Amino acid sequence: MRLLSLLLLLTLFVLPEAESRTRRNSNTVRKERSATERKIKETRRQINANLDDTRRELNRLTGLEGEMRRQDKDIRAMQRRVDSLRAAAKMIADSVAEANTRVEKLRASRADALRALRRQRQTANSATAFIFSSENFAQAYRRTRYLKELQQWQDSSAVRLAAAARVLEGRKARLDSTKTRLGMSLDTMRATRRGLDENTRAAKVLVASLKKQGRNLNKVLETQKKQAEKLDRELNRIIEEEARAAAEEARRQKEREEAARKARADGKPVPEEPAAPVHSANEGKSFAELKGKLPLPLDRKANIVSTFGRQSHSEYSKVQVQNNGIDFETSPGASARAVHSGTVTMVIVMEGYHNVVLLRHGEYLTVYAGLSDLRVRKGQKIAAGELLGTVYSDAADGNRTRLHFEVRHEKEKLNPAQWLAPSAR
Repeated sequence: MRLLSLLLLLTLFVLPEAESRTRRNSNTVRKERSATERKIKETRRQINANLDDTRRELNRLTGLEGEMRRQDKDIRAMQRRVDSLRAAAKMIADSVAEANTRVEKLRASRADALRALRRQRQTANSATAFIFSSENFAQAYRRTRYLKELQQWQDSSAVRLAAAARVLEGRKARLDSTKTRLGMSLDTMRATRRGLDENTRAAKVLVASLKKQGRNLNKVLETQKKQAEKLDRELNRIIEEEARAAAEEARRQKEREEAARKARADGKPVPEEPAAPVHSANEGKSFAELKGKLPLPLDRKANIVSTFGRQSHSEYSKVQVQNNGIDFETSPGASARAVHSGTVTMVIVMEGYHNVVLLRHGEYLTVYAGLSDLRVRKGQKIAAGELLGTVYSDAADGNRTRLHFEVRHEKEKLNPAQWLAPSAR
């Protein structure tokens, strides 16, 4: 009986304690699960933030590289101008020395003549006395003629001296102006070189930083690579669809022409066919003739930050991205503009490129990717220079504003830099 009572007491005290411990453990598990989920979310957020930081640093590096290419190009152009100005300054300096020698000779010659005339006048007292002291009429005539010619020479020598002095002063002014322009060009070139040196140092710091972010950098570049490949596939699909549609239309046209031929052979009336549009061939030819002369596909200044072809970042990553066009970096608010008249073939939205506009110019096409809003629609005829839409500015990346631009001959990808005018490259 005592044993039974002991068991009852244990049941009353131990079982509630066990149930309480069970309840605490389940609450603890739920709390731990919530804490774990929060940590996972925070880790994901941090990973994404790190990737965004890497993407911004990579964008900043490509922007710096584009600016450095432009500065290097400007420096080469300024160096040519400086060399030209130096050559011009030397040539003008030589002509100044020549003119100065001529002036000095004229002055010396005139001074000698005036001294001789003064000595003669001192001897003859005056021109009149010099003439009337002649022994005969012939001598008086010769002296009169001599004095007249002497006066004419004196007047002409004064004119020649004054003209030579004016030439000398003009050349000196040209030399001063050329030296001033040379000095300004040298100052501008030095300032540009200092800017290039600063950007080079900043680029080295970014490269060192990106090398430390190997995994994140590879992820960013892999994402860019996939986005570029996806855009390429979509553009190829659209161009292939257009080719199929054009082939089908050509087949139907051939059938219509064959039916019309048979009808004419049978003496039946043939309805008038609307004239086939011929703008495509003409526009294609016109576009081809403008190779190396196309304007900038933007309404304001821009730098090329990514060139055509395979972008190898072996210095800080093994991932290679194939760029089928070129990328411009410009200021916020910029708009893309058509480089040639054409027709809007397609307007699509692509990840990483926002809105993409495809223009057809006969056999050639141009692609404008990275637009935040559009001013055109599919099927619309576009004039050269017409605005297509505003270029997207990334608020999370300091409003960085970039346009991706491509030139294609049907599916063949062409280097846009070879089609743009030198001032637009």
